Amino acid sequence: MKKIVWRDQMSVDGGVIDEDHKILISYINDFLSMSDLYNNCSEDFRSCDKSSHLPCGQELSCYKKNSKILASLKFYTTSHFKREEELQKEIGFPVQAGTHESLIEELNNMIKILETSDASSEDFLDILNGMGNFFNGWLIDHIIKEDLKMRPYFNIKHAKSTRYLALD
Repeated sequence: MKKIVWRDQMSVDGGVIDEDHKILISYINDFLSMSDLYNNCSEDFRSCDKSSHLPCGQELSCYKKNSKILASLKFYTTSHFKREEELQKEIGFPVQAGTHESLIEELNNMIKILETSDASSEDFLDILNGMGNFFNGWLIDHIIKEDLKMRPYFNIKHAKSTRYLALD
């Protein structure tokens, strides 16, 4: 699956929001990389094709790694949205709490689907690919359609965003 690449056109504030977005992109790309390993395996997950980097029987390991990535993504996303909403208040931008709550709910639903799925089922690849597409659209659409609207507010009050630090 195609990885997300940060571009300067995605810059919102030149500070903490951009750094948060880069970290979120990193988590999503980690998820996409682990999901790609599944795609290298044959349909029945019992024998891997010659191009696979995933030794046969390692699907469970990838599943656990993806679960950890998703837990980190959820934590960081929640923290990022709180930080973003505080900054929105400071710069006089309409707070996006409802949008953020919906995105967190969607993320939770995706995690539940993954957690209750059988990693050896044929549908599992479809679930992973669906999640990858969701993450790509979710982050990029949110940045471009929602967060970039804050850019003019930050241009006016840029100093305020430098008080906050991104989490590592």
